[in-house]
Amino acid sequence: MVRMRKAVDVRHVSKEINGVKVLDKVSLKVERDERVVICGPSGSGKTTLIRCLNGLSTFSTGSVTVLGVRLTDDPLSIRHIREKTGMCFQNFNLFPHLTILENCTLALHHVRKISGLKAIEMAQHYLERVKIIDQADKYPVTLSGGQQQRAAIARALCMEPELMLFDEPTSALDPEMVSEVLAVLSDIAKSGMTMICVTHEMRFARKFADKIVMLDEGKVVINTDTQDFFKTTDNPRVKSFLRLLDKR
Repeated sequence: MVRMRKAVDVRHVSKEINGVKVLDKVSLKVERDERVVICGPSGSGKTTLIRCLNGLSTFSTGSVTVLGVRLTDDPLSIRHIREKTGMCFQNFNLFPHLTILENCTLALHHVRKISGLKAIEMAQHYLERVKIIDQADKYPVTLSGGQQQRAAIARALCMEPELMLFDEPTSALDPEMVSEVLAVLSDIAKSGMTMICVTHEMRFARKFADKIVMLDEGKVVINTDTQDFFKTTDNPRVKSFLRLLDKR
């Protein structure tokens, strides 16, 4: 069977909350093995858009197709997409009552039906990959923010997804912890995995992304190759956004 090249196909997606348009006719295409950064000011719709890709948020009009599956109200379509898609949140969302190893094996047991030593070995493999294998038997509260985010990444990777979504993975971290998480994301990118990352870390985006999509007030301001994004001088909204980030 021929594998479809397109990983994500968003067409004219709009979403309203209490009469306010959070997303306004957003269209976006992501190819297999492509790394895409979604950026923009706070409240521009970035998190809402990425949550629409796996059914965590609904949308009013338009269509979303992920890995060949059209997202509908049918729980089966959502399940098919989530089985192939991993997501990391800005606040980690680790289960506090489980050890890091148990956090990583939970979905292996209940979703992939992998049990015993094989599940443990898979979890250990990905904890090793994100360089926190020494934290496997600890609880999330004892880890630093950077370690917790790396644990959350390992947990998502255990499902061996075809697509990874990251919602501002460094926004809850102290500045000194940001670099360690971004290093992990860069390492994953080298493996060729399809990745979509919402971030304000534009120095990272320049190195990481094949393409950058900027939203403002729920609309796509620009959708272009990374090099072209940073060379854009005739778009005042892009220039203003980058200037504000430089002042931080």
